[in-house]
Amino acid sequence: MASDNRGKASENADTLYIKGMELLAKKPLREGKEKLDRASGEAFTCFSRAAKLGHADAFDALGRCYEYGLGCNVSWKNAVDQYQKAAALGAPHGMFNLGRMHYFGCCVPYDLEAGYRWFLRAAWEGDADAMCFLGDSHLRGRGTEEDRQAASEWYLRAAKAGSIAADYALLTEFTADGFDNVEAYRVRKPKFTTEAVRMAAEAGDIAAMVEFGSRYELGSDVKQDVRSAYRWYLAAAEKGNPMGMFGLVRLYDDPENRKYKPLSPGAFGKTAGDLLHRTAAMGIPAAVKKYLHSIQLAYAIVAAIENREEDPTS
Repeated sequence: MASDNRGKASENADTLYIKGMELLAKKPLREGKEKLDRASGEAFTCFSRAAKLGHADAFDALGRCYEYGLGCNVSWKNAVDQYQKAAALGAPHGMFNLGRMHYFGCCVPYDLEAGYRWFLRAAWEGDADAMCFLGDSHLRGRGTEEDRQAASEWYLRAAKAGSIAADYALLTEFTADGFDNVEAYRVRKPKFTTEAVRMAAEAGDIAAMVEFGSRYELGSDVKQDVRSAYRWYLAAAEKGNPMGMFGLVRLYDDPENRKYKPLSPGAFGKTAGDLLHRTAAMGIPAAVKKYLHSIQLAYAIVAAIENREEDPTS
């Protein structure tokens, strides 16, 4: 009888977790207490109940809720606590998220090597996001040795596991490299006509939305149009797509585009910097590179000011 009860509890936990994920899928991923909508609140309740029944992935989902303010107030401390519980119970994505917290120093000690170790554990359990971060770690030499061959191999694994960020990295970061596996991967990528991309985007395909935005941004097979690029990037970003979000960052980063009022990504944070931080945290290699560069630049400016104050003659 005890065994039957355990089986029933496990089934209930799975049902609650699945229901919570379905509820979150109904709303775009946004931040801020003003976005505490009913669906997110119900999802948070489902995850909390499933976590009490010992569901490992529910703890990871609760961490996500606390990190992004879905059904609760934003609290990175609570997010880390939930990710730790998920990782301890063997949830691969919980391991990845805990590594991400260390990688960026969010409410835990800034420790690249600890982040890398968690990514590695999660990757061997099949987590695509962790594989992508391992690729970035080797590409940048962060938390491990710099090794472009290892980076390409992890990116390939991540892309095959469904990582959009890894797919993007393979097609951009390795443009000038001669790795056979990357070149073969690039050749196999299907090429779609602009009309096919447009039809797919209008039908709701998120990857097509990003691609269509990119074509408008670059003027590739269409007349260059920043407003249209913004519109398609925003459509993808509102569905939680990291490449759509980074497209908005890239557009807003160009001073020429700031004259367009709608380019302010207020729905995702207070500033474009908030959006950049989010895309970096989601593992977009170019965003990570850009985010780290902005931090280094800020430190350099602070150091210059401090040196000037110490030397009044300068």
